Amino acid sequence: MSATAIRGSVAALTVGLALWIGYRVVASFLDDAPERPDTGQTMIEEINARAEEGGGPSGSGLQREVIPEDVARRILQHLSSDLYVYDERVYYRWKAHAEERYDQDEHPDGDWTITTNSTGMRGGREPADEKPDLRVLVAGDSQTEGYCNDDETWPALLEAKLRAAHPGKSIEVLNASCGGYNFYHHLGLLEKYLDLSPDVFVHAVFGGNDFAELLGLLHYFERIPMPANADPSALELWKRETDIPGTFRNQALAQADLFHRHPEEKELAVEASRKITDEILRLCAANGIEYVGVYLPPLAESQPERYPESHLATMELLAITPEQTAVSRRLADGFLGFLEERGVRAVDLLGPLREEKRDLYWHNDHHLNLAGNRAVAAGVFPAVDPLVR
Repeated sequence: MSATAIRGSVAALTVGLALWIGYRVVASFLDDAPERPDTGQTMIEEINARAEEGGGPSGSGLQREVIPEDVARRILQHLSSDLYVYDERVYYRWKAHAEERYDQDEHPDGDWTITTNSTGMRGGREPADEKPDLRVLVAGDSQTEGYCNDDETWPALLEAKLRAAHPGKSIEVLNASCGGYNFYHHLGLLEKYLDLSPDVFVHAVFGGNDFAELLGLLHYFERIPMPANADPSALELWKRETDIPGTFRNQALAQADLFHRHPEEKELAVEASRKITDEILRLCAANGIEYVGVYLPPLAESQPERYPESHLATMELLAITPEQTAVSRRLADGFLGFLEERGVRAVDLLGPLREEKRDLYWHNDHHLNLAGNRAVAAGVFPAVDPLVR
């Protein structure tokens, strides 16, 4: 029995309940499977109870700790699915040796399949026993994990382009990305795979939700209470409009609404993203790893005019303005400026994606489609190619 392609949020337009830790029912849903539990309220109760206990951070530096498995299972929606397993470093990851097929009417084959290796990385291939000439570790969310077959994801296409450009070199691009990952997970992935001695760490930041989605972990680690819920009528609207896929909402619209309603949360997210990235840069420098920051724009930023039936109309329905969705560009400019200050490689894909004349995202969920993955691989290639020794 095949799984459907519904891997979206079960939460809705609260003040980012769907975003705090990337709450999505990202598991495959069999046609006759019971509905997964919604851990949104459980998460809020858990975090606010921790905040009431006190004992928060004593300094201003990056705060992290191991989330016990029993707590993780109460607050991380992904762990309600048997496709994901608990992990101390990254909190959850794909299970080993998965093989899951998803229906996708827009795909030329009508569906696509995800496979994982023994550590849950995308693709069934294991890292080479003998260190290749270039080993690239890629960290990102579902846009980088890929809503397409293993060899159609942009990290796989990047590897193919690098190998074609350097036929005498052994080159390996490892895609450790996973749906719902954010800056905290990206750092955890780098720590988890330091023993593989990657030569390059590609840090793929998706502007549509990565900043908002780090807030759940930030509130948990720093014992900061979460703000109150949004207007219940707005919440009911999002729940009622079932013809608008949750994955679509969460690709930019929910973050835009959250930061519009709670600008103080945006400031928390920006500060945390910089602290986490500074730690990533410190680890890369300490281990001789080249850092490449990549900014992936959401459809709302790069191609909204090409999707009027599924994007602009929905913005009107949900009363989200273009000014609100423009927050992703402001976040992008701030993040890219931060990387420039640090003197590291950074790739802004907004320009290249805007120049494309083809649709670059699936219409039904706004993840990168096959053309979008090819465009991203082409845009990242010039930043990685000079690092082949």
